[in-house]
Amino acid sequence: MKQIYSITKKEIQDNIRDKRSLGFALIYPIAFPLYLAFVFFITVSVTSVDFEKESDLHVAGQELAPNLITYLQQNNFNILAAPENFSDKVKNLEIPVVLEIKASYGEKLREGLPAPLKVYMTESDNDSDKAANKIRTVLNRYARTLNQQRLLVRGIDVNLFDSINVEKEDVSSEGTSGRAQGLMVPMAIIISMIMGAFYLAIEVTAGEKEKHTLEPLMTLPVSRNKMVLGKFFALLAFCLFSMFVAIISFVVVFELIPSDKIPDIFNFNMELVTKISLILIPLAAFISALLMVISSFTKSTKEAQTYLGFSIFLFFAPFFVMMWKTIPAIPSVVASPIVSQYKLLDMVFKDETISTSNMLLSTSSTFASAGLLLLLAFWLYKQDRILQ
Repeated sequence: MKQIYSITKKEIQDNIRDKRSLGFALIYPIAFPLYLAFVFFITVSVTSVDFEKESDLHVAGQELAPNLITYLQQNNFNILAAPENFSDKVKNLEIPVVLEIKASYGEKLREGLPAPLKVYMTESDNDSDKAANKIRTVLNRYARTLNQQRLLVRGIDVNLFDSINVEKEDVSSEGTSGRAQGLMVPMAIIISMIMGAFYLAIEVTAGEKEKHTLEPLMTLPVSRNKMVLGKFFALLAFCLFSMFVAIISFVVVFELIPSDKIPDIFNFNMELVTKISLILIPLAAFISALLMVISSFTKSTKEAQTYLGFSIFLFFAPFFVMMWKTIPAIPSVVASPIVSQYKLLDMVFKDETISTSNMLLSTSSTFASAGLLLLLAFWLYKQDRILQ
């Protein structure tokens, strides 16, 4: 154990001295949370419509519908007179939206016919589209009120035409409708873990081959298996370091952002952090073993960078699959490294219960896969080609 510890300590110290390796172990775990928080903030700000906030609304022909104008004012619209050639002004994005009340509005209303209104907007502009969605929603509510009044005047029950009453109940946890958002945080943490050990994986084998320092190491009175374990634990240390930095970064970033600007699923309390850590620690062992095996196959740092770069796509695949299709937590899924971590983390963010059997299956299968990769690394280090 002392020899393994010495090798691990040496590799960690060498990697810390390498500013590039240390930089990647820190940059990705810090930059990813900042980037995702910015994306969530912008997405919510751009797409959400605040019906409680007062908005300016330019209206053409407001004198033709005083009751409608009153209703709009009661629903947080500040009514302004529409300028001349308002259509061009909307087109040129000088005004986001204009409501035009047609001259026949009052007459059609009295006759019990559809009263004409026209909303001018520019769909390609986000501000115009949001403003138009807000006015359309309010107008639809006003139209429903008028329809009910027409029926009551004629002595007809307002519920007569509601032959079916469909109720929608979302049984998922609060805020889980954004499937992609819920998967982006696990993906960011996992990629941060890979990048934390990425350059160390290159240096401990391919880099030492290029520098011709691996062969002298092989002549030391240390078994090659212990050498592999020492390098593996160094990779594992950096992988776990990047994982915890990423988790802490998410906690800090989402704590600083107003709660109404991020999805509700991102409530990073201690319980959530603990669950994330327990799920990802086995994956850290798998990542470290996989990176070491791939690096051992290569003959140069450039070749190692190429193969390790391609291996990252393996960790992206479950994200894209689960973004479009819900994968059930069946044994075959939970027993698959990478996929099981994505699935379990998805369940954690949805506040779904993870059974003890699923947790044990995921942990044991991932550690077992890491063990098999280590056995492959043992075999590779016993071959003469490891020095080539």
